[in-house]
Amino acid sequence: MDLAERLIAECVKSGSAATAQEEVLQELASLVCQHPALGDAKEKTVFKALKDREEMGTTAFGNGIAIPHCSLPDVSEFCLALMTVPNGAEFKALDEQPVKLFAVIVGPSSKRNIHVTVLSGISKILNDKKAVKECLSQTSSESLRESFLRFDS
Repeated sequence: MDLAERLIAECVKSGSAATAQEEVLQELASLVCQHPALGDAKEKTVFKALKDREEMGTTAFGNGIAIPHCSLPDVSEFCLALMTVPNGAEFKALDEQPVKLFAVIVGPSSKRNIHVTVLSGISKILNDKKAVKECLSQTSSESLRESFLRFDS
C-alpha cells in the first residue's frame, strides 16, 4: 500500500499542545476525519472507536510513539493521520513515558488482514530511530509528512 496516498497533507499536524490521552484522541479523530475517503464517518464515531481500542490495551508501545488504530464498517479505504506533540502527552505507554509522535490508522472492518499489513508498515518506520528523530524535529506539517514518507520503503 502506498502510504503517500493514504496520508494526505490535511491529516498531518506538527506541534499539538495536547497533554492527556482523551485530548489527543479527540484531536487525532478530528485530523483523520479530514481525509475525503472517510466519507460520512463522523468525528465522534472515530473518536469512540479509537478510545474503545485504547481501552482494550494501549497502542503506545514506548520510545515516545503510539499508533492508535481502529476499523469501521462504513469506511471503504484506509486513512492515516500523523501528529507530533513536542512536550509529550500522557498515553499509558508501556514504558510509562510521554508520547510525542502519533500515527493513526482508520480502516474498513472488511479488510482486517490489510489493516495488519498497514500497521506493520507504519511500525517499521517508527521503529527506525532516525525516522522518529527526523519527524520530531519538524516544525511544519508539510515537512513532517515529507520526513515520515521518506522512510517508507
